[in-house]
Amino acid sequence: MAQGYSEKRSRWGACVLLALGMMLAWTPDLRAQEAVPEFDVDYLCKRDAAITHETQVEIYTRIPYPRLSFISTPSGFTARYEVSAEVSEIDAKARKSNVVLTRLWDGKVVAPTYSATQEEEFVDFTMQTVSLPPGRYVLDVQIEDKQSNQLFVRELPLIVRDLNKPVAVSDVSLLDSYDADRYEIKPLVSNRIGTNDLQVKIFYEVYAEQSLPVTISHQVIRREKDGGVSALQQVFETAGDDGPSEVVYEKVDSSPLEGRTNQFIVDLPLEDGKAGVYEVLVRVEDAEGNVLDTASKTFTAQWTGLYEHLTNIDEAIDQLAYIAKKKEVKYIREGKTEGERYRRFMAFWKKRDPTPGTKRNERMEEYYYRVAYANERYTRTSRDKGWQTDRGFVMVRFGEPDDVERHPFSFNAKPYEVWYYWRIGRRFIFIDETGLGDYRLLVPIYDERTRIH
Repeated sequence: MAQGYSEKRSRWGACVLLALGMMLAWTPDLRAQEAVPEFDVDYLCKRDAAITHETQVEIYTRIPYPRLSFISTPSGFTARYEVSAEVSEIDAKARKSNVVLTRLWDGKVVAPTYSATQEEEFVDFTMQTVSLPPGRYVLDVQIEDKQSNQLFVRELPLIVRDLNKPVAVSDVSLLDSYDADRYEIKPLVSNRIGTNDLQVKIFYEVYAEQSLPVTISHQVIRREKDGGVSALQQVFETAGDDGPSEVVYEKVDSSPLEGRTNQFIVDLPLEDGKAGVYEVLVRVEDAEGNVLDTASKTFTAQWTGLYEHLTNIDEAIDQLAYIAKKKEVKYIREGKTEGERYRRFMAFWKKRDPTPGTKRNERMEEYYYRVAYANERYTRTSRDKGWQTDRGFVMVRFGEPDDVERHPFSFNAKPYEVWYYWRIGRRFIFIDETGLGDYRLLVPIYDERTRIH
């Protein structure tokens, strides 16, 4: 059991601890709310036909209705907000330096009914176009609700590519919707999909100075490493180093580029039910196989099987062990009927809902996604479920690690793994004492020796 491991330390284990070193501080909060920010921001770099030395950047925002304050007006329930975008250059250490561009624009939402203003599914979309020289920037976007004066802020790295080449590929955009008759596209600004989605639709452009035959390949890659970043420096300095990966789909098409701008909308299938970080890679090659240009897009597939997972309420109550107090679990479990236990169970999670008043409870979803992930990865026997193992315990408690060192075979040591959580300043070591895949924590999670200095 995750909480019943021995606290005895071998001499070998102490040497591993000393050799690996330690850093930062531990914060025990689950990070579920980060998966659903107050609003979403994305961008798409395209060739700027008017300014040859700059790139056109389309900035998108998407905000759910419940984040805004509505008032009753003759035309319906109305919300107004202001969007401000600031683009800053970065220095060699990925720190923001001088501001190179600012832009303000307004958003307005009119909902027909009050109930519509409370629905998470209803969102308002804006787009603003700017031009920037190729380079690395930071994009800060702020939304101010004009009724409540509440502010929402997002920051993300902005990499502007040079698209003024003989053959170039624009950024890749995931599509939320596409009207083939009107040729109207709407980007999926959140870059999040559900694991029940069986495909993803992408849009991109290929630019060419003249007509020529090319081969365009599309790959869908599932990344093993956590796609979340805690610092801009990690994005800029580790670009292209995403750890172990798996190509889950590949398609190659041969097609001539007919004009200066060639637009493509492509449907790509996904693995059914596989949550994680994915990347779509588009590569353009000439007739001799030389790569002319590439572009990629990263997105996240979030587990959507929560309520299927909760068909066994008693098992779901048992799995509260890592987040609930013993007396809370005891109270829920003592419900005389399954219905009573379910009501107590949902009341427990309602108190922890980061977005009360909406249909979803993101913290609950994240927690049981982690349980399901641990069960899939670490279950060894029917009596020893994955979430009950030491690795499962850490997975449920802290989420997927930022980095993993695996040492399954070693001449002078037992198999072991080291999980790094740079975002919380901790690192955990698991040792397979039996050689049968039964990895146990070397020291408890609260031990100061897990701290990374």
